[in-house]
Amino acid sequence: MLDEFACTGELKRRRGELVEELHGSANVLSPLYEERERLEGEIGELSQLQQELGIKSGIMSGDEELKWTRASSFVGLAEKVEYQLTLASINVPGGEIRPETVTDPESMTDLERLFGQAVPALDPDGVVCRELLKEWQAHIKTVLGEIEQARQKIASAVAALASNTKGIQQTWKESHAAHEKALMETLRAAGVDSPQELITRVTEVRRRIDAIQKHKQPRLEAVKAQILTIEAARVKSLAELQAVGTELTQRRVDKARELTNALGGKIKVEVQRNADRREYLHKLVEICAALASRESQIKSRDAQLALVVNKLTPIELARALKANGEHQLADLPEVSVPLVACCGITENTQSFLCRIADDILRLNELETVAAPDVLRILVQRRGETTFAELTTGLSQGEQSAAILTLALQTRSIPLILDQPEDELGYSYVVHLIVPKILQAKFARQIMIVTHNANIPVLGDADFVIKMENRPRTEGGRTCVVAECGGFESAAVTKALIELEGGSRAFNFRRYRYAMPRNCVWPEKWNWDVQ
Repeated sequence: MLDEFACTGELKRRRGELVEELHGSANVLSPLYEERERLEGEIGELSQLQQELGIKSGIMSGDEELKWTRASSFVGLAEKVEYQLTLASINVPGGEIRPETVTDPESMTDLERLFGQAVPALDPDGVVCRELLKEWQAHIKTVLGEIEQARQKIASAVAALASNTKGIQQTWKESHAAHEKALMETLRAAGVDSPQELITRVTEVRRRIDAIQKHKQPRLEAVKAQILTIEAARVKSLAELQAVGTELTQRRVDKARELTNALGGKIKVEVQRNADRREYLHKLVEICAALASRESQIKSRDAQLALVVNKLTPIELARALKANGEHQLADLPEVSVPLVACCGITENTQSFLCRIADDILRLNELETVAAPDVLRILVQRRGETTFAELTTGLSQGEQSAAILTLALQTRSIPLILDQPEDELGYSYVVHLIVPKILQAKFARQIMIVTHNANIPVLGDADFVIKMENRPRTEGGRTCVVAECGGFESAAVTKALIELEGGSRAFNFRRYRYAMPRNCVWPEKWNWDVQ
């Protein structure tokens, strides 16, 4: 109710959007962090690999051997291309596939769909639109003929490739074998025990260095740039999330102060900032339980985490964990204190909590968990000087009266009241509810559902609707409008007399207007006001 009075709907909607944005960015960052760590580990080997290559390639003829290595790499790729083309051409269907022989069209390969189709049969004497269908069949036959020619060209081209490169491959193998033989003799002469092992290792080291320099280092730079962009957006979103939360609380505080003043201090409305930390504590316990192991855990976990939760908000704690356990003071931004001193926890607990910052998904759960404000309503009973809690210190009738009093304070939106007289006696209705309705009706629209005539009659209702629950001819019951109108309608006033307190309400209203007791009422109204 307080949020409606304070018009916080847009702020709450924005908070929800920010939380969704943060969830999305955390899901994107998680694999990027893993990739960055993997790439940094692989690139970290570069200097060691270069040193190893320098030592081992020094034994071999460096530039010439590098050329042979690159040539071998090309040959491997060329052989792979030729193998793939040969395999694909072998799998091209050579005959037609009849539709009636296909049991599962989804299991057909793309090659079968392209090259294995048949011209559909057509009985020219047994169909309508014979000439039209024959023309259609002719077009299909033409296309399938062209596809068959293409298939034959593909098979011929692949066969020609194999024939043309056969001699080249043989010459390469002989040249490569001769080079390796000469190299092994050179290495043996240099005292290398296993020339082939050295050759293989140098080749592998060069391949890895090449992969790092050409692919992994550029990819690492791209990943780092992407991470920086997303992290900057997260910092902005978190700052806005915190600002939205602060503004949301401030609006509630301002509206609570306004309501308290409007009620003359008889009802106090207070807002306790971020006071409900149950979900926050539950989430922190859940995260720590997932991180715990036999070797690493928090002793007296629940008590230790309660100290943290009671001291810091979720965003403050997350920020401290990213700063290796240092909490920056809000009033002294240049000063930071460790969580040990700030929250009174152990060194082990601080060290354990800092592990949360290593997992962006868990850190995000902590950053976005809510610590809602708590609304506190204190009511001063008539004739008493002390205040009682709305939820614990008042009867149901007193609670209803207090809530109704608060609901009638706002003037910006329509108000619908459903049986406000429930749990309330006559005095409460006449002396509390009705005056409030009379005061509010000129500033806002009020719709009331009631069984008590005191409310519409003494509240000077502008329009009254009598509802009845009637049986339907097809079975069941339905709610219909039996009568409607103002007090000038005899049917409406008669309907009001039938409600609880009807005659009494009209009498009370007559006294309010100082109408004489011998006033002559229209005969058509025909109800007893004596």
